[in-house]
Formats: sequence, structure tokens, C-alpha cells
Amino acid sequence: MRQFRPPMVRMQHLDRLLRNSRYPNCSAVARYFDVSPRSIRSDIRYMKDMLGAPIVYDSRRRGFAYEGAWQFLPEVLLDPMEAEALMATKKVISGYHGTPCHDEVSRALDKVLQYLPGACADRSESDIHSFGRFSDPLVSIACFTSIEDSLRQQTKMRIIYDDSSRSGAATQSTIHPYRLHFSQVLTSWYLVAWCELSQEVRTFAVSRISEAVPLDEVFSLQEGFPLGRYLSGAFEDVREPQLVKVSLRFSPHHSQWIRERKWHSSQELEDHEDGSLTLSMEIPSLEAVMRWVMRYGGEAEVVAPEELRNRVKEEIVRMGMLYL
Repeated sequence: MRQFRPPMVRMQHLDRLLRNSRYPNCSAVARYFDVSPRSIRSDIRYMKDMLGAPIVYDSRRRGFAYEGAWQFLPEVLLDPMEAEALMATKKVISGYHGTPCHDEVSRALDKVLQYLPGACADRSESDIHSFGRFSDPLVSIACFTSIEDSLRQQTKMRIIYDDSSRSGAATQSTIHPYRLHFSQVLTSWYLVAWCELSQEVRTFAVSRISEAVPLDEVFSLQEGFPLGRYLSGAFEDVREPQLVKVSLRFSPHHSQWIRERKWHSSQELEDHEDGSLTLSMEIPSLEAVMRWVMRYGGEAEVVAPEELRNRVKEEIVRMGMLYL
């Protein structure tokens, strides 16, 4: 018995036989795939009516043939640019090797890419893209799978979480999982969820969840909660309850690179006559923006708020003491 093949694979097989003037008929192809002749007749009808294949029946040869030149792929189902885009996507996802979703997405892409003829799949144009490879996050696959199950079924979870940044120890709490989010900035997975213990929406680092147990109790998403805005409003994928307006002035030399990117959805840019630039944002974490601005050393100055200026000053003094 032949292993089951989807209609697209059967149509590919038909196309090969037709192009090679093998005059296939429904009964023979049906036996090859161990399906009914009616399934093959449906495949041929689809190729003719939906894809425009010039298929005719040759009564003398008792089989089907192409009446004229025609190509099954990629022009019919995928144009060349779409085929190239899929191959570029394959390169993008390879950068996430080691993340929990990589294998599933990669397999899905392979199933689509297998339908591309070899001539297209090997096109040199696919080499015009290059993508950085991300580090592998330390995520428990068992925890990740449990979280996915709860998200799909919309059930609560009991987790044990390394909450050293807040309580200094591991905590156990019941959460309502809202969304799994992969941070390209921090190259790790995060879980946005309502926490019954703290009575707020929190972002949990999945790598710090040591145990995740789905519960039977179903929950509803907090009414009116703007999940999209919550995710886009974070800075460096860090979010705290209070928003703070910050202003940062960059040197003329570094301003050119600051202009090239969208650093936050709330950002405003102000150019100065000397070529410097002030970047203003309303962000949810002074700690995150302090770490970010210090990467630029003397090329960046915190203008406001005063609390952030003082934090940077204190950190500079502490750093200086290390090198005395």
C-alpha cells in the first residue's frame, strides 16, 4: 500500500507523467496512490479548471495529455518572487535553531518548498539574503509545551518561577497565560500572563519557569486589556507599571545611527544645528533605558528625567572605582 499523499503531490505526479507523454489514466494513477479513481478525476478537474492546465483526453492512447506547453510550478501557485521569499524565510527561521518552535516551523516550510522544482529551488538569487544567528535560549521544552497547551485551551496554570528580581527567591503562583513572545532583542522567550499572586499582568521569562502545570479551570482574557499595545510599549522587552518620559541627546557622530531605527513606538526626534539629536520616548522602565544608553558611552547624554541622570552618574562612578 502506498503511503498517503496529499492532492498536491498527486498533481505533481500527474504533471510529470503528462510532461513525459506517458498518457496517464485515472485507474492507473489511483492504483499508484491507493486512492479511488474519482480522487484522480477531481485532481485533473482542479488542474484544468483552477490552474488552467491544458489537459485533454486522448481516446486512442486511452490516457490524458497536455495539449500545449504549460508549467505546474512555480508560476501557477508561486510566482518567482514568492518562491524566493519562502526560501529567504527558511534562512530566517534557521537563525532560531534551538528555540522550541523552530522544528515545527521548519517542517512546515519544507512541506511547501518541496513543491518547488529543482531549477527554482537552487536559484542563486536565494543567496542574496543573509541573517544573523541567534543564541539558543535556555528554555525547558516540557515547560514550553505545557504553556502552549494552556494557551490553546485557555486554562490557568500553576508555575514555579525564579523571581529573584522581586522576592529574591522562587515563587509559586497561578497565572492566566495570554501570549508567548520571542524577543529578538534579548533572544529569549517570554510569557505575558495575568498573575493571581501579584494581581497584575506580568511578563515572565520562560527560561526562569522551572515547573508549569496546566490546570482544568478555564479563564477569560481580562476585558479591554490591550495586549498588542502592552507588547509594543515595552522597551528592550522590559515593562514596568509606570511610564516615564525620557530625553536623550546623541552626539553628531552617533545621531546618524539613531535616526536609522525605530527604537520605540512613542519616540520623537529633534535635530539640532550642530548635528546632534535628541530622542524622546515614553517608556516603562528606567533600568532598561539606563542599560541601553550606557552602551553609547560619551556619545549619549541623559537630559531627563533627573532620576535617570543620577542613576547613570552613580553607575559611572561605580565603574570608575573598578579601574582605579
